[in-house]
Amino acid sequence: MDKPIEIDRVSALVTVADLEEGEPPVITTVHPGADGRGTHRHFVQQVPILDRSLFDRLSHEVNKGDQITVTVVNEWYATSHVTYLADFKGANDLSPESAVKNGTAPAVRDDITEIFTTPDKTTKTEVR
Repeated sequence: MDKPIEIDRVSALVTVADLEEGEPPVITTVHPGADGRGTHRHFVQQVPILDRSLFDRLSHEVNKGDQITVTVVNEWYATSHVTYLADFKGANDLSPESAVKNGTAPAVRDDITEIFTTPDKTTKTEVR
């Protein structure tokens, strides 16, 4: 196969809808977004997993309904393109700041009574 003309890497927080065995295995993801008119909707994507060890790790660490961050690669060629899952991070792999923003952070202090996001999108905590 020729060398790609361009390679795009896109990471997104998604919900796992399904994992399918096959050649190649496929992950089906759902993520919220807006179309060109600003209408909010859910986007569903099926992404091939070309690396068998990545699929094995994914199937052991992730369940349907889990939120994960996926990295999807698009390799663009003169007459075609290839899309595949390059990596993922589960909720436990997120940075503390990302976990708080995504609502997946475990409680680490018992004196924090509330974690919330302000209208200006900053994360705040209220301490007793």
